[in-house]
Amino acid sequence: MKNIKLFYADWYNINDTYNLFPAYLKHFNDFQTINVNDKKYEDIKKELASTAFLILDHSIFAAGKYQKNKTINLYMKKYKGNDFYESIWNLLVNAKCKKVYIASGWDLHWTSLEQSEEVIKSFDGIAWMFEKKPTAFLDIPENFRDSWMFSHRCPLENWNVIRKGIPSRFELTHFISNKSKKKFKVWDITVPGVTYQTRATFKQKIIQDKTISMAPYDKLLTIGNLILSDQLRYANIRFRKQLQEFLVSHSKLTFVCGSGYNYPVRKFFEVAVSNSLLLALPFNGFSDFGFIKDKNCIVADLSDPQKQVKDLLKSDKYINLLSNNLQRDIFSKHNIHKRSLEFIKFIKHMYNDQNVVAEFKNGEFEYFT
Repeated sequence: MKNIKLFYADWYNINDTYNLFPAYLKHFNDFQTINVNDKKYEDIKKELASTAFLILDHSIFAAGKYQKNKTINLYMKKYKGNDFYESIWNLLVNAKCKKVYIASGWDLHWTSLEQSEEVIKSFDGIAWMFEKKPTAFLDIPENFRDSWMFSHRCPLENWNVIRKGIPSRFELTHFISNKSKKKFKVWDITVPGVTYQTRATFKQKIIQDKTISMAPYDKLLTIGNLILSDQLRYANIRFRKQLQEFLVSHSKLTFVCGSGYNYPVRKFFEVAVSNSLLLALPFNGFSDFGFIKDKNCIVADLSDPQKQVKDLLKSDKYINLLSNNLQRDIFSKHNIHKRSLEFIKFIKHMYNDQNVVAEFKNGEFEYFT
């Protein structure tokens, strides 16, 4: 394959999937990776002139909104200002060659591009996490609807627009890059992450039972955010990542969900790294991705989570069995090297003028042309 170039902006994101994927592709010779932070606008124009096939990472779009939104979830060391990244984005989006978009950093209800459907339709391919049909807003029980859901478009609408407009799609699931050794367990359970209504419901029921010890995620996160303000963004992100890893790895069980929308959030995969037993509200495509109920994880019962957790805590042997199985199964299917090879194969299909959909089915990654 000749003259294939991947353009991205190097960043430090709260979500490692978005940090590692473009940079890791440097290890392969199938295409050239270009960090726009190291280039001038004119340099990128010259690179584009010799590009026959363009891969565009969402980090460039996000960089154009970086200071405007003042997000604390990402940090850019070599930040060049909103105008620079917006001009680069517009230059690359309007390129006349074949284009693939790596949609890292998306939530499907808020893709950042739903007001620009013509931009979406300009891409020949997309790498995203949402090939499986999403949950519609009206299908979410009222007590599991978060306030932010009322402010954004229904994920099902965006899903239909993207699938209709982009013929080739790569299911870019989260991946892990390492495995952690089992650590001494301090707490019975932890519930990391933002307080979705689903998480809040589970947490409120668990804390009513004083015999179940819960890791102090919220308290420590609040303290960390007070000490490490927006001006110390890199340190804040690093602290939050390390806090979660510490609490999960030292808890016997970890409850994870993807909100009422049942998103495949990274925490499902991070629990496998930390060797804690995954207690989950399944996301769309749960078993397709290799999460198997009662073999490497447990499906949470929100009607009586206290009883379920106490029953599980009766057997450390069972907890260890399932957590070991999860780490083995998820690392074998969702490691960064394997995901990169799958993506390169997807690009080769497109380079040879084949429309292709690549996704997980029954635990295996398949290509449909």
